[in-house]
Amino acid sequence: MIVKIDRKKWENFWYYYKIHFWVGVFIVLFIIMTIRDCSQRIEPDVSWGYMGSDLTAERIRSLEQELLPLVQDANHDGKTHLRLYALSDPQQIVVMMASGDTQLFTFDAEVFTNFATGGAFQVLDTLIEAYQVDVSAHPEVLLQAQETPEKHVYGLPLEGNVLLEQTGFRLEGKYLGVRVAKHPGKSLDSIAYENAYAILQRLLQEY
Repeated sequence: MIVKIDRKKWENFWYYYKIHFWVGVFIVLFIIMTIRDCSQRIEPDVSWGYMGSDLTAERIRSLEQELLPLVQDANHDGKTHLRLYALSDPQQIVVMMASGDTQLFTFDAEVFTNFATGGAFQVLDTLIEAYQVDVSAHPEVLLQAQETPEKHVYGLPLEGNVLLEQTGFRLEGKYLGVRVAKHPGKSLDSIAYENAYAILQRLLQEY
């Protein structure tokens, strides 16, 4: 049985509904691309946001080779991945800090101070003392955060860090902070912060 298509009805249909057709095609393609991107996305086991223009692909690879052996599989995907990415836009910095998905941040003095006094970073007094890192030349890391009665060390001055200098980073005026965990009770966050502190302790050995 051959079905004959009424040409006039088809032309009328196409005239009135062609926009709907193309919108539908676009939506289907968008869904397909989104599903593909989600399936290919690599979920990091620890993230480090770095403020500076010297974060090149070569330096990222070199630093990953040094630090990746310290990283545990936080998301249980059978792989370990350290995400080190550049921060340049102020809005991007605020969004990344607010999201709570990044554990380590490197900022210049002004940005570091703003976030540290606002209570965004964890206290590092014990670790700094344990590794006998002298921060007396950097009083800017000793701060009193909001709702905290005493001053504490909230950041690690990166200037003079041998590992990062050998990798090629420009470290003058750069400070590393560990963000306060957004969901401290979650298993994923716990392992991610173990990874963050493993990286921090590795850096503390390089002074």
